[in-house]
Amino acid sequence: MTASECAYKFELPERHYQNLSRNNLIELYRKYFDSGETHRALGFVIELLYRAPYDELYKKEALQCIAKVVANEFNPLLKKVLQIALTSKASVKDRAFILWQDTLHLDPLHAPLQELIEYFEDRKTPPPVDLDKVRPCLHDPFLQLGLKTMTFAHTPSEQALTHIRKHLLTHIDSLIEDDLDFLCALAIHNFYAEFTFYEDEEETDLVEQLAKDLQKEKPPTALKLVLLGCYRPLHLYFDGNNLPAINNDFFQEVIKTQIREPLKELEIRTTIPQISDIKDKISQDVQNMYEENPYPRWYDQNIVAHFYHDVDAEILIAGCGTGNFTSQFALLFPNSTFTAVDLSLSSLSYAQRKARELGAFNINFKQGDILELGKMGKKFDLIECSGVLHHMQDPEAGWRSLLDCLNPGGRMFIALYSELAREPVVKSRERIATMGYKTDPQSIRAFRKEVMEMETDHPIFPITFFRDFFSVSECRDLVFHIQEKRYTLPELKETMDRLGIHFLGFRELPTDKRAKYASMFPDDPEQNNLERWHEVETEYPNMFTGMYQFVCCRKDEIDTKNEKFEKIAATNHFSFSPKTQNGSPL
Repeated sequence: MTASECAYKFELPERHYQNLSRNNLIELYRKYFDSGETHRALGFVIELLYRAPYDELYKKEALQCIAKVVANEFNPLLKKVLQIALTSKASVKDRAFILWQDTLHLDPLHAPLQELIEYFEDRKTPPPVDLDKVRPCLHDPFLQLGLKTMTFAHTPSEQALTHIRKHLLTHIDSLIEDDLDFLCALAIHNFYAEFTFYEDEEETDLVEQLAKDLQKEKPPTALKLVLLGCYRPLHLYFDGNNLPAINNDFFQEVIKTQIREPLKELEIRTTIPQISDIKDKISQDVQNMYEENPYPRWYDQNIVAHFYHDVDAEILIAGCGTGNFTSQFALLFPNSTFTAVDLSLSSLSYAQRKARELGAFNINFKQGDILELGKMGKKFDLIECSGVLHHMQDPEAGWRSLLDCLNPGGRMFIALYSELAREPVVKSRERIATMGYKTDPQSIRAFRKEVMEMETDHPIFPITFFRDFFSVSECRDLVFHIQEKRYTLPELKETMDRLGIHFLGFRELPTDKRAKYASMFPDDPEQNNLERWHEVETEYPNMFTGMYQFVCCRKDEIDTKNEKFEKIAATNHFSFSPKTQNGSPL
């Protein structure tokens, strides 16, 4: 048990199922969760947490269950369960954000913070921060854990925290030792969001002076050091030597996250092999973008509860980015060999560091352009290319390059943007062009500030409902990208027909979206007709905000078997049939 687990040890006052066996608890939890009776299911997972409060699988299940709970009044039990669940290492915590936010809103302890948030909700100028009133909120571990582990996808809350951050900077002498944990949580949050909070010129001047002053101190003052880490990545100023020797888990995590790990990535980038020079002009521009903003930074990894040792496939991840999906995929299939290719050395070094930390040693990371994949001289049973082709000057050329690398009977997992689902993105891109926003961090922050201050019925405001709006690299990828191609489903079908590619079905599509298709076309249980899906999407234009994610193959190989891919398809992690759904670790 770690020190941080001790810090968040919890006591649950209600216990109703202590006489049931573990297997009975799991069976009943699954029964009620699958039937949508979330409140009943929660009681069983709470009992599991009682017995093993640091079990990662139970915490993950608690998160997934809690995410479906609606809070109409403050419930201390729910707060405690959510608090322990947020210590999970699983990357599903964002699902619980709405409940976390509602709990914060309803908690009497957080009334001063909620009062401040309401000024921004009402588009009013907030009063100066009353630190004596707000401090108890900031010192609550529940708030700190949320900051440290979740995307703050609520613009008024972000604005309130931005307001508080500025107050702490401009009243730096008012900081006390008990503020350290909050500042550490905020510094970790801002690092992963790449310092997306807006800052004005006064703050910029003060931050620059603070950095200069701290570099003269040996060692720097811990509180001021972490406050600087709320504005800038600390590795730009410090190399890990002559730092305060403080026995505080949060402080050590800031040093690790903002100094030691980025410096390690600089070492790794010199070791990554290159397939070939990157010659295409658009590819060079995209590479430069992701060197500046590796996409996305990620903190935790979904728990791998099953390992499929019988799969020994060759798998290509074409455009692996920072490697979140790649690492999880590689851990699932430890006897398969993964080749992960990306344009950006910054992204690749981040991906390799995280993969090695997680124990995924079956990934070969390489720098290169999809157009040059043939120079590797390898064929693959599965090619995954998510959110990449639509950023190429000629997506079809990239797709042909992938096809040339596919083994007979192999399959491709592809993800592309939907024209209908990205209307707010298109309008945002038009606004950015009209206003002349650049792509540097401060310009991205300025654009975000403008959007957050718009009325909620403004046609651009829905961009704030995209999770990617809440970090610099992801916001840049979302609306500032140098190259973007969007598809309608008829256009996608025409493209695939030209390339000789057959659509096999959408991947990981939620049940409620498949139900919409089934209600419109009950005679088509296979649900793999793109013309019909276009009718469904026209009726429900937000259906594919997360991209079209689908499986495809060569048209003349629909019935060609590839035993290695068949083993992957037999698992419950990559279903694309409407008849199968993802299972649960329990």
